[in-house]
Amino acid sequence: MILDHISEIDSVFEYIENKKTLVIPILCNNFKHASINKMCCIYIYTEDDVERIIPFYHTEQLQSFSEHVQRFLDLENVFVYDKKQWLQLNGNANVFDIKTLALPI
Repeated sequence: MILDHISEIDSVFEYIENKKTLVIPILCNNFKHASINKMCCIYIYTEDDVERIIPFYHTEQLQSFSEHVQRFLDLENVFVYDKKQWLQLNGNANVFDIKTLALPI
């Protein structure tokens, strides 16, 4: 689901509060370094198979949520795909990098 209304943003934070959550930032330009790039949108996946995309800087979005970017980057105890990139985006260090988690054989 792509979120279009500000009320949906607040409900996302409430919804993911006690759930295992994967958060993946999607950058606007794949050729720029994360530290000088904007986040086009953020993908959120929760343990109960609920997916959301929240646009920040996208040409087809109805409303911009760019003022909430840091709020997502401040999330703690969530899973991210690339912690190094997450930190370069000014994200919180208290996250789990799924690229480095050991999987059972």
